[in-house]
Amino acid sequence: MLKSLLLTYSKSSFKNSLVFYLLPISSIINPSKTLNISIHNLSQKYFSTRPSNNDPDHKSPLWKLFSDLSSQSQHNENSSTLTKDSLELELDQISILEKQNNYPKAQKKLLLLLIKASASPLQFDSFSLASLVKKYAKLFYHQGNDIEALKYYQAALEVYSHNTTANRLKLANSLADTYFEIAQIYEGLEEYTVAQNHFQKALDLALKSFGEQDLNTARYYLGLGVNLSSQGNLEKAVEYVNKALNIQTNLLGETSLELVKTYIELGMIYQAWNKDDEALDVYQKTLYLLAEAPEGQEHDEDLANVYEFIGDIFTNERRWEDAATYFEEAAHVREEMSQQNGEKEPRRTLGNLFEKIAECQIELQHYEKAKGNYIQALEHLREVFGEGSEELLSSYHQVANSAGLCGNYKEALEYYQEGLNGYIEGKRKDEIKEDFEAITLYNMIGEMELKVGEYEKAIQNSEIVLEFYLNNRLYARTEEVYERIGRAYEKLGKNEEAKRVYYKALEEHLEYFGRDHPAVNKFHEVLKELYERDEEIEKIEDLEKLMEKFPVVDSPASDAPFFK
Repeated sequence: MLKSLLLTYSKSSFKNSLVFYLLPISSIINPSKTLNISIHNLSQKYFSTRPSNNDPDHKSPLWKLFSDLSSQSQHNENSSTLTKDSLELELDQISILEKQNNYPKAQKKLLLLLIKASASPLQFDSFSLASLVKKYAKLFYHQGNDIEALKYYQAALEVYSHNTTANRLKLANSLADTYFEIAQIYEGLEEYTVAQNHFQKALDLALKSFGEQDLNTARYYLGLGVNLSSQGNLEKAVEYVNKALNIQTNLLGETSLELVKTYIELGMIYQAWNKDDEALDVYQKTLYLLAEAPEGQEHDEDLANVYEFIGDIFTNERRWEDAATYFEEAAHVREEMSQQNGEKEPRRTLGNLFEKIAECQIELQHYEKAKGNYIQALEHLREVFGEGSEELLSSYHQVANSAGLCGNYKEALEYYQEGLNGYIEGKRKDEIKEDFEAITLYNMIGEMELKVGEYEKAIQNSEIVLEFYLNNRLYARTEEVYERIGRAYEKLGKNEEAKRVYYKALEEHLEYFGRDHPAVNKFHEVLKELYERDEEIEKIEDLEKLMEKFPVVDSPASDAPFFK
């Protein structure tokens, strides 16, 4: 199916993964040193800020970290002697845990390792120490703790910046990489200017040390380009991402899968720039590359993203059949991913994709198909948010609405009621009557009850809605509710009650919006017709006198009262 789609030519966030620069064990342990330096002593020697008269207690974050570790090592039973072999083994175990995404356990083991190291006779140099701290920072980042990650990245940066003994190129690489990873965190925090400064520092270091034709230089060009796109500088963003792409193509070849993520970022920028033809061209190249990719989670994610992005472009162009086709392909890939890992996030993305497919089918007037896809979306999102959650209400609305478009009002009513029952479970009655989401469902339930002939229930639920609208001064919304209640009374043969409702609606709309408002004219005509049918001449005269009491208003506010 993939190759058949290539010639026919959405938007989830796409972050570049951070690449950790892991030192070999031989660089962490430095047997050539004649002086035995513990980690704690190193932290004091290189990274403490000497007390000043203004701030005698000031210490660098790295000094504080290892002071705490040194203290812990004196009381921790796990602080066994650290040897070269045990250090290598523990670092291997931490790397395995990282690959398994078991970041909490990896962080715990690294912390214990640092505690052991703080009391170890093994000899460490400052560069190696900074690399361990950087690894510690990355584990915070992977767990979403950006503030702690930044603290330890800054500590590692402090070490690298003051190092005078490490190999120049190795130090430049580590410094640039640390700037880059700090920039990524600020990007995620939407502090784009700060992020841009760090991306630029990483790029400048790489250009100075390694030149233009280097893969890390390409990575920093890409990061800076994505950052500029976040700030709306799309033309410059395209320039930098294309520079990254050209470097990667020169060094890796045109068919390298390493180009995929760069192509995707470039396509997303073109989409944001409303250059759909350029974006489609980029995504087509990406599909050609992915057609030859081995099966794997990372490439499945890329493939699903590209399918969805192309579907989004076709949606903007109102090419509903093509859009639905690509969304369906994206959903197929994500369904397989969801079955493999069982995580909730793919289910959320799947739910959103089924909604997109259904929206296309609504436009194509394929209402039964739309309903089926909305139901699938509901099932996936229920697994993510849980029954009764506010996030699930829109899904119930969509299923019910599509059932209504199919003419199956009873089924629509059932879905609206199911959504309401889940949402209000455990809530107090007075709380429910002031909840806008619940009121919206009551409103739709009342409408469906009128359509299926449950007139008493339609009146009861519509009166709940009417009370809320009046209490919250949402006067323009009362028109349809008054009309529904009046029609329900008419269906029950209670014409006097219907007249009472219509008269009250007319009075209030005259007060709210003045004469000649469309809603005023509607209720006036309905009442006049009912009075004429029942030959109530005096009431017709009173009706006209009522109308004459109010002036014509050219443009009354839709929800603001005019006279009240």
